Amino acid sequence: MRANYGYAMSEHQRASGSHLVPVLVVSSQGEGVDAAARVLFFYVRDGKLRLRVQLESDAALQAEAFAATFVADSPSGALMEAPALRSTEREYRIESDVPPALEQAWGTLRVTDPMPFRLILRCLPSP
Repeated sequence: MRANYGYAMSEHQRASGSHLVPVLVVSSQGEGVDAAARVLFFYVRDGKLRLRVQLESDAALQAEAFAATFVADSPSGALMEAPALRSTEREYRIESDVPPALEQAWGTLRVTDPMPFRLILRCLPSP
């Protein structure tokens, strides 16, 4: 039985035309694989970011956890870094403090909006 998550349902996102986020997945050996992630849940409030993404490519490396670096679409570079923990097969969740400037810029974004960042996911060693 599949659970329903409202905006978070991946079928809903595909049907509503949500945007993909470009991702570079870096293995523990330093090899990179280009991929994409579909944003399933996005919420910024009270200095916290809650994000859930699903990697779109089966070819992308999968790990229990990644160090996720948010990179701006503009040339300003890295915005922040946070752990991304696997919740299901290709889904990862990120819950982290967000700098005030990003909270202000991202606070009005909805999950169906184009995201103003790309991600670099670096494999973390398994515990």
